[in-house]
Amino acid sequence: KGGAVLRMLEDFLGPDTFQRGLHGYLSANQYGNARTEDLWAALEEASGQPVTTIMNSWVKQMGYPFLEAETHLHGSELHIGLSQHRFLYDHLMEQSEEDQTLWQVPISLIREGDTEKGSILMEERKAEIAWEGEPVAHDGGWLKVNAGQTGFYRVNYSPEELEKLQRAVEKQELPAIDRLGIQNDAYALVRAGHLPATQFLSLSESYKGEIDTSVWSDLSTNLRGLENLLSDEPFSSRYRDFAGSLFQQVVEQVGWDAKPGEGHLDSLLRTTVLGQAGAYGNPQVISEAQSRFGRFLSDPASLHPDLRGVVYGLNAQEGDESTYDTLWQLEKNADLHEERMRLLGALTRFQQTELLQDVLERSMSSEVRSQDSVLVLISVA
Repeated sequence: KGGAVLRMLEDFLGPDTFQRGLHGYLSANQYGNARTEDLWAALEEASGQPVTTIMNSWVKQMGYPFLEAETHLHGSELHIGLSQHRFLYDHLMEQSEEDQTLWQVPISLIREGDTEKGSILMEERKAEIAWEGEPVAHDGGWLKVNAGQTGFYRVNYSPEELEKLQRAVEKQELPAIDRLGIQNDAYALVRAGHLPATQFLSLSESYKGEIDTSVWSDLSTNLRGLENLLSDEPFSSRYRDFAGSLFQQVVEQVGWDAKPGEGHLDSLLRTTVLGQAGAYGNPQVISEAQSRFGRFLSDPASLHPDLRGVVYGLNAQEGDESTYDTLWQLEKNADLHEERMRLLGALTRFQQTELLQDVLERSMSSEVRSQDSVLVLISVA
């Protein structure tokens, strides 16, 4: 939280002003001791902003807020209404009145058609912002609150605003960090009961053309989290089909083999989306994983190390007792700890109860290091 609120403050003050304040702080306190308040005072002097008041609301209070955002047009002027509330995952279980904690929130916003973001300091529970300028669309266009995701808060949009942002995500009119933030906030708000799960699922469909590794990694985690919540529901298979369909386009785009000039993030994107698509039952991905595993058993050099975790896991997911024994033998023969962890993770993916029971028993024996048994227990569960 400390690093996050400093990043938020730097963005609000501007990097140059922030650095001037830091320089003044270091100069004034060299060869001596300093308190937190001395840093705020130096940044306040450099910026002319009420830094002490702002930061005390963040570092001397628990938690963080979420903002409710709504917009409406007055002619060509866009009016943005914001209200802040404390974000709690367990607020649905609370019977008391709403928490009255108040934060001084640096707000950054960007609007469709604009290249520069606007910023204000939200000092009260509610704020109204008038944004002048001709809208680029009849409905006012999309608005992204917390532009650049530098603010330590979440944003809950009205269904109409979320639908506009969904179109912006589809067209990739927003930077990757904002595309990541929109779905991450939506999932968190679903978990906390502030947003219907159907809105998160509708939003997720706009990411089919996504190409950024970090966005896919975070979205994949959130889709898996929702799957865990729905695993006992009669419609869970329909959910898996839906989630799997989101990966089809990017799987075809990245393929199985590295292309010239690729970097680490490209490789990570490949393993992320292939692993998720296969886990959701994509038959082409599963078939290719099985084919590559067969070649690997006769020629270990044929399988790139970056793909081994995916291939092992999908073969275990679809495998039988023979596959189980093969993976255990590979685990025993592995020289590198990283390779053994890949194989242990794969061994928890079998669907047969008796095989899972066996891997649990082995995980508590000398066959598995005690510090590694936790991975096995959690993964089987």
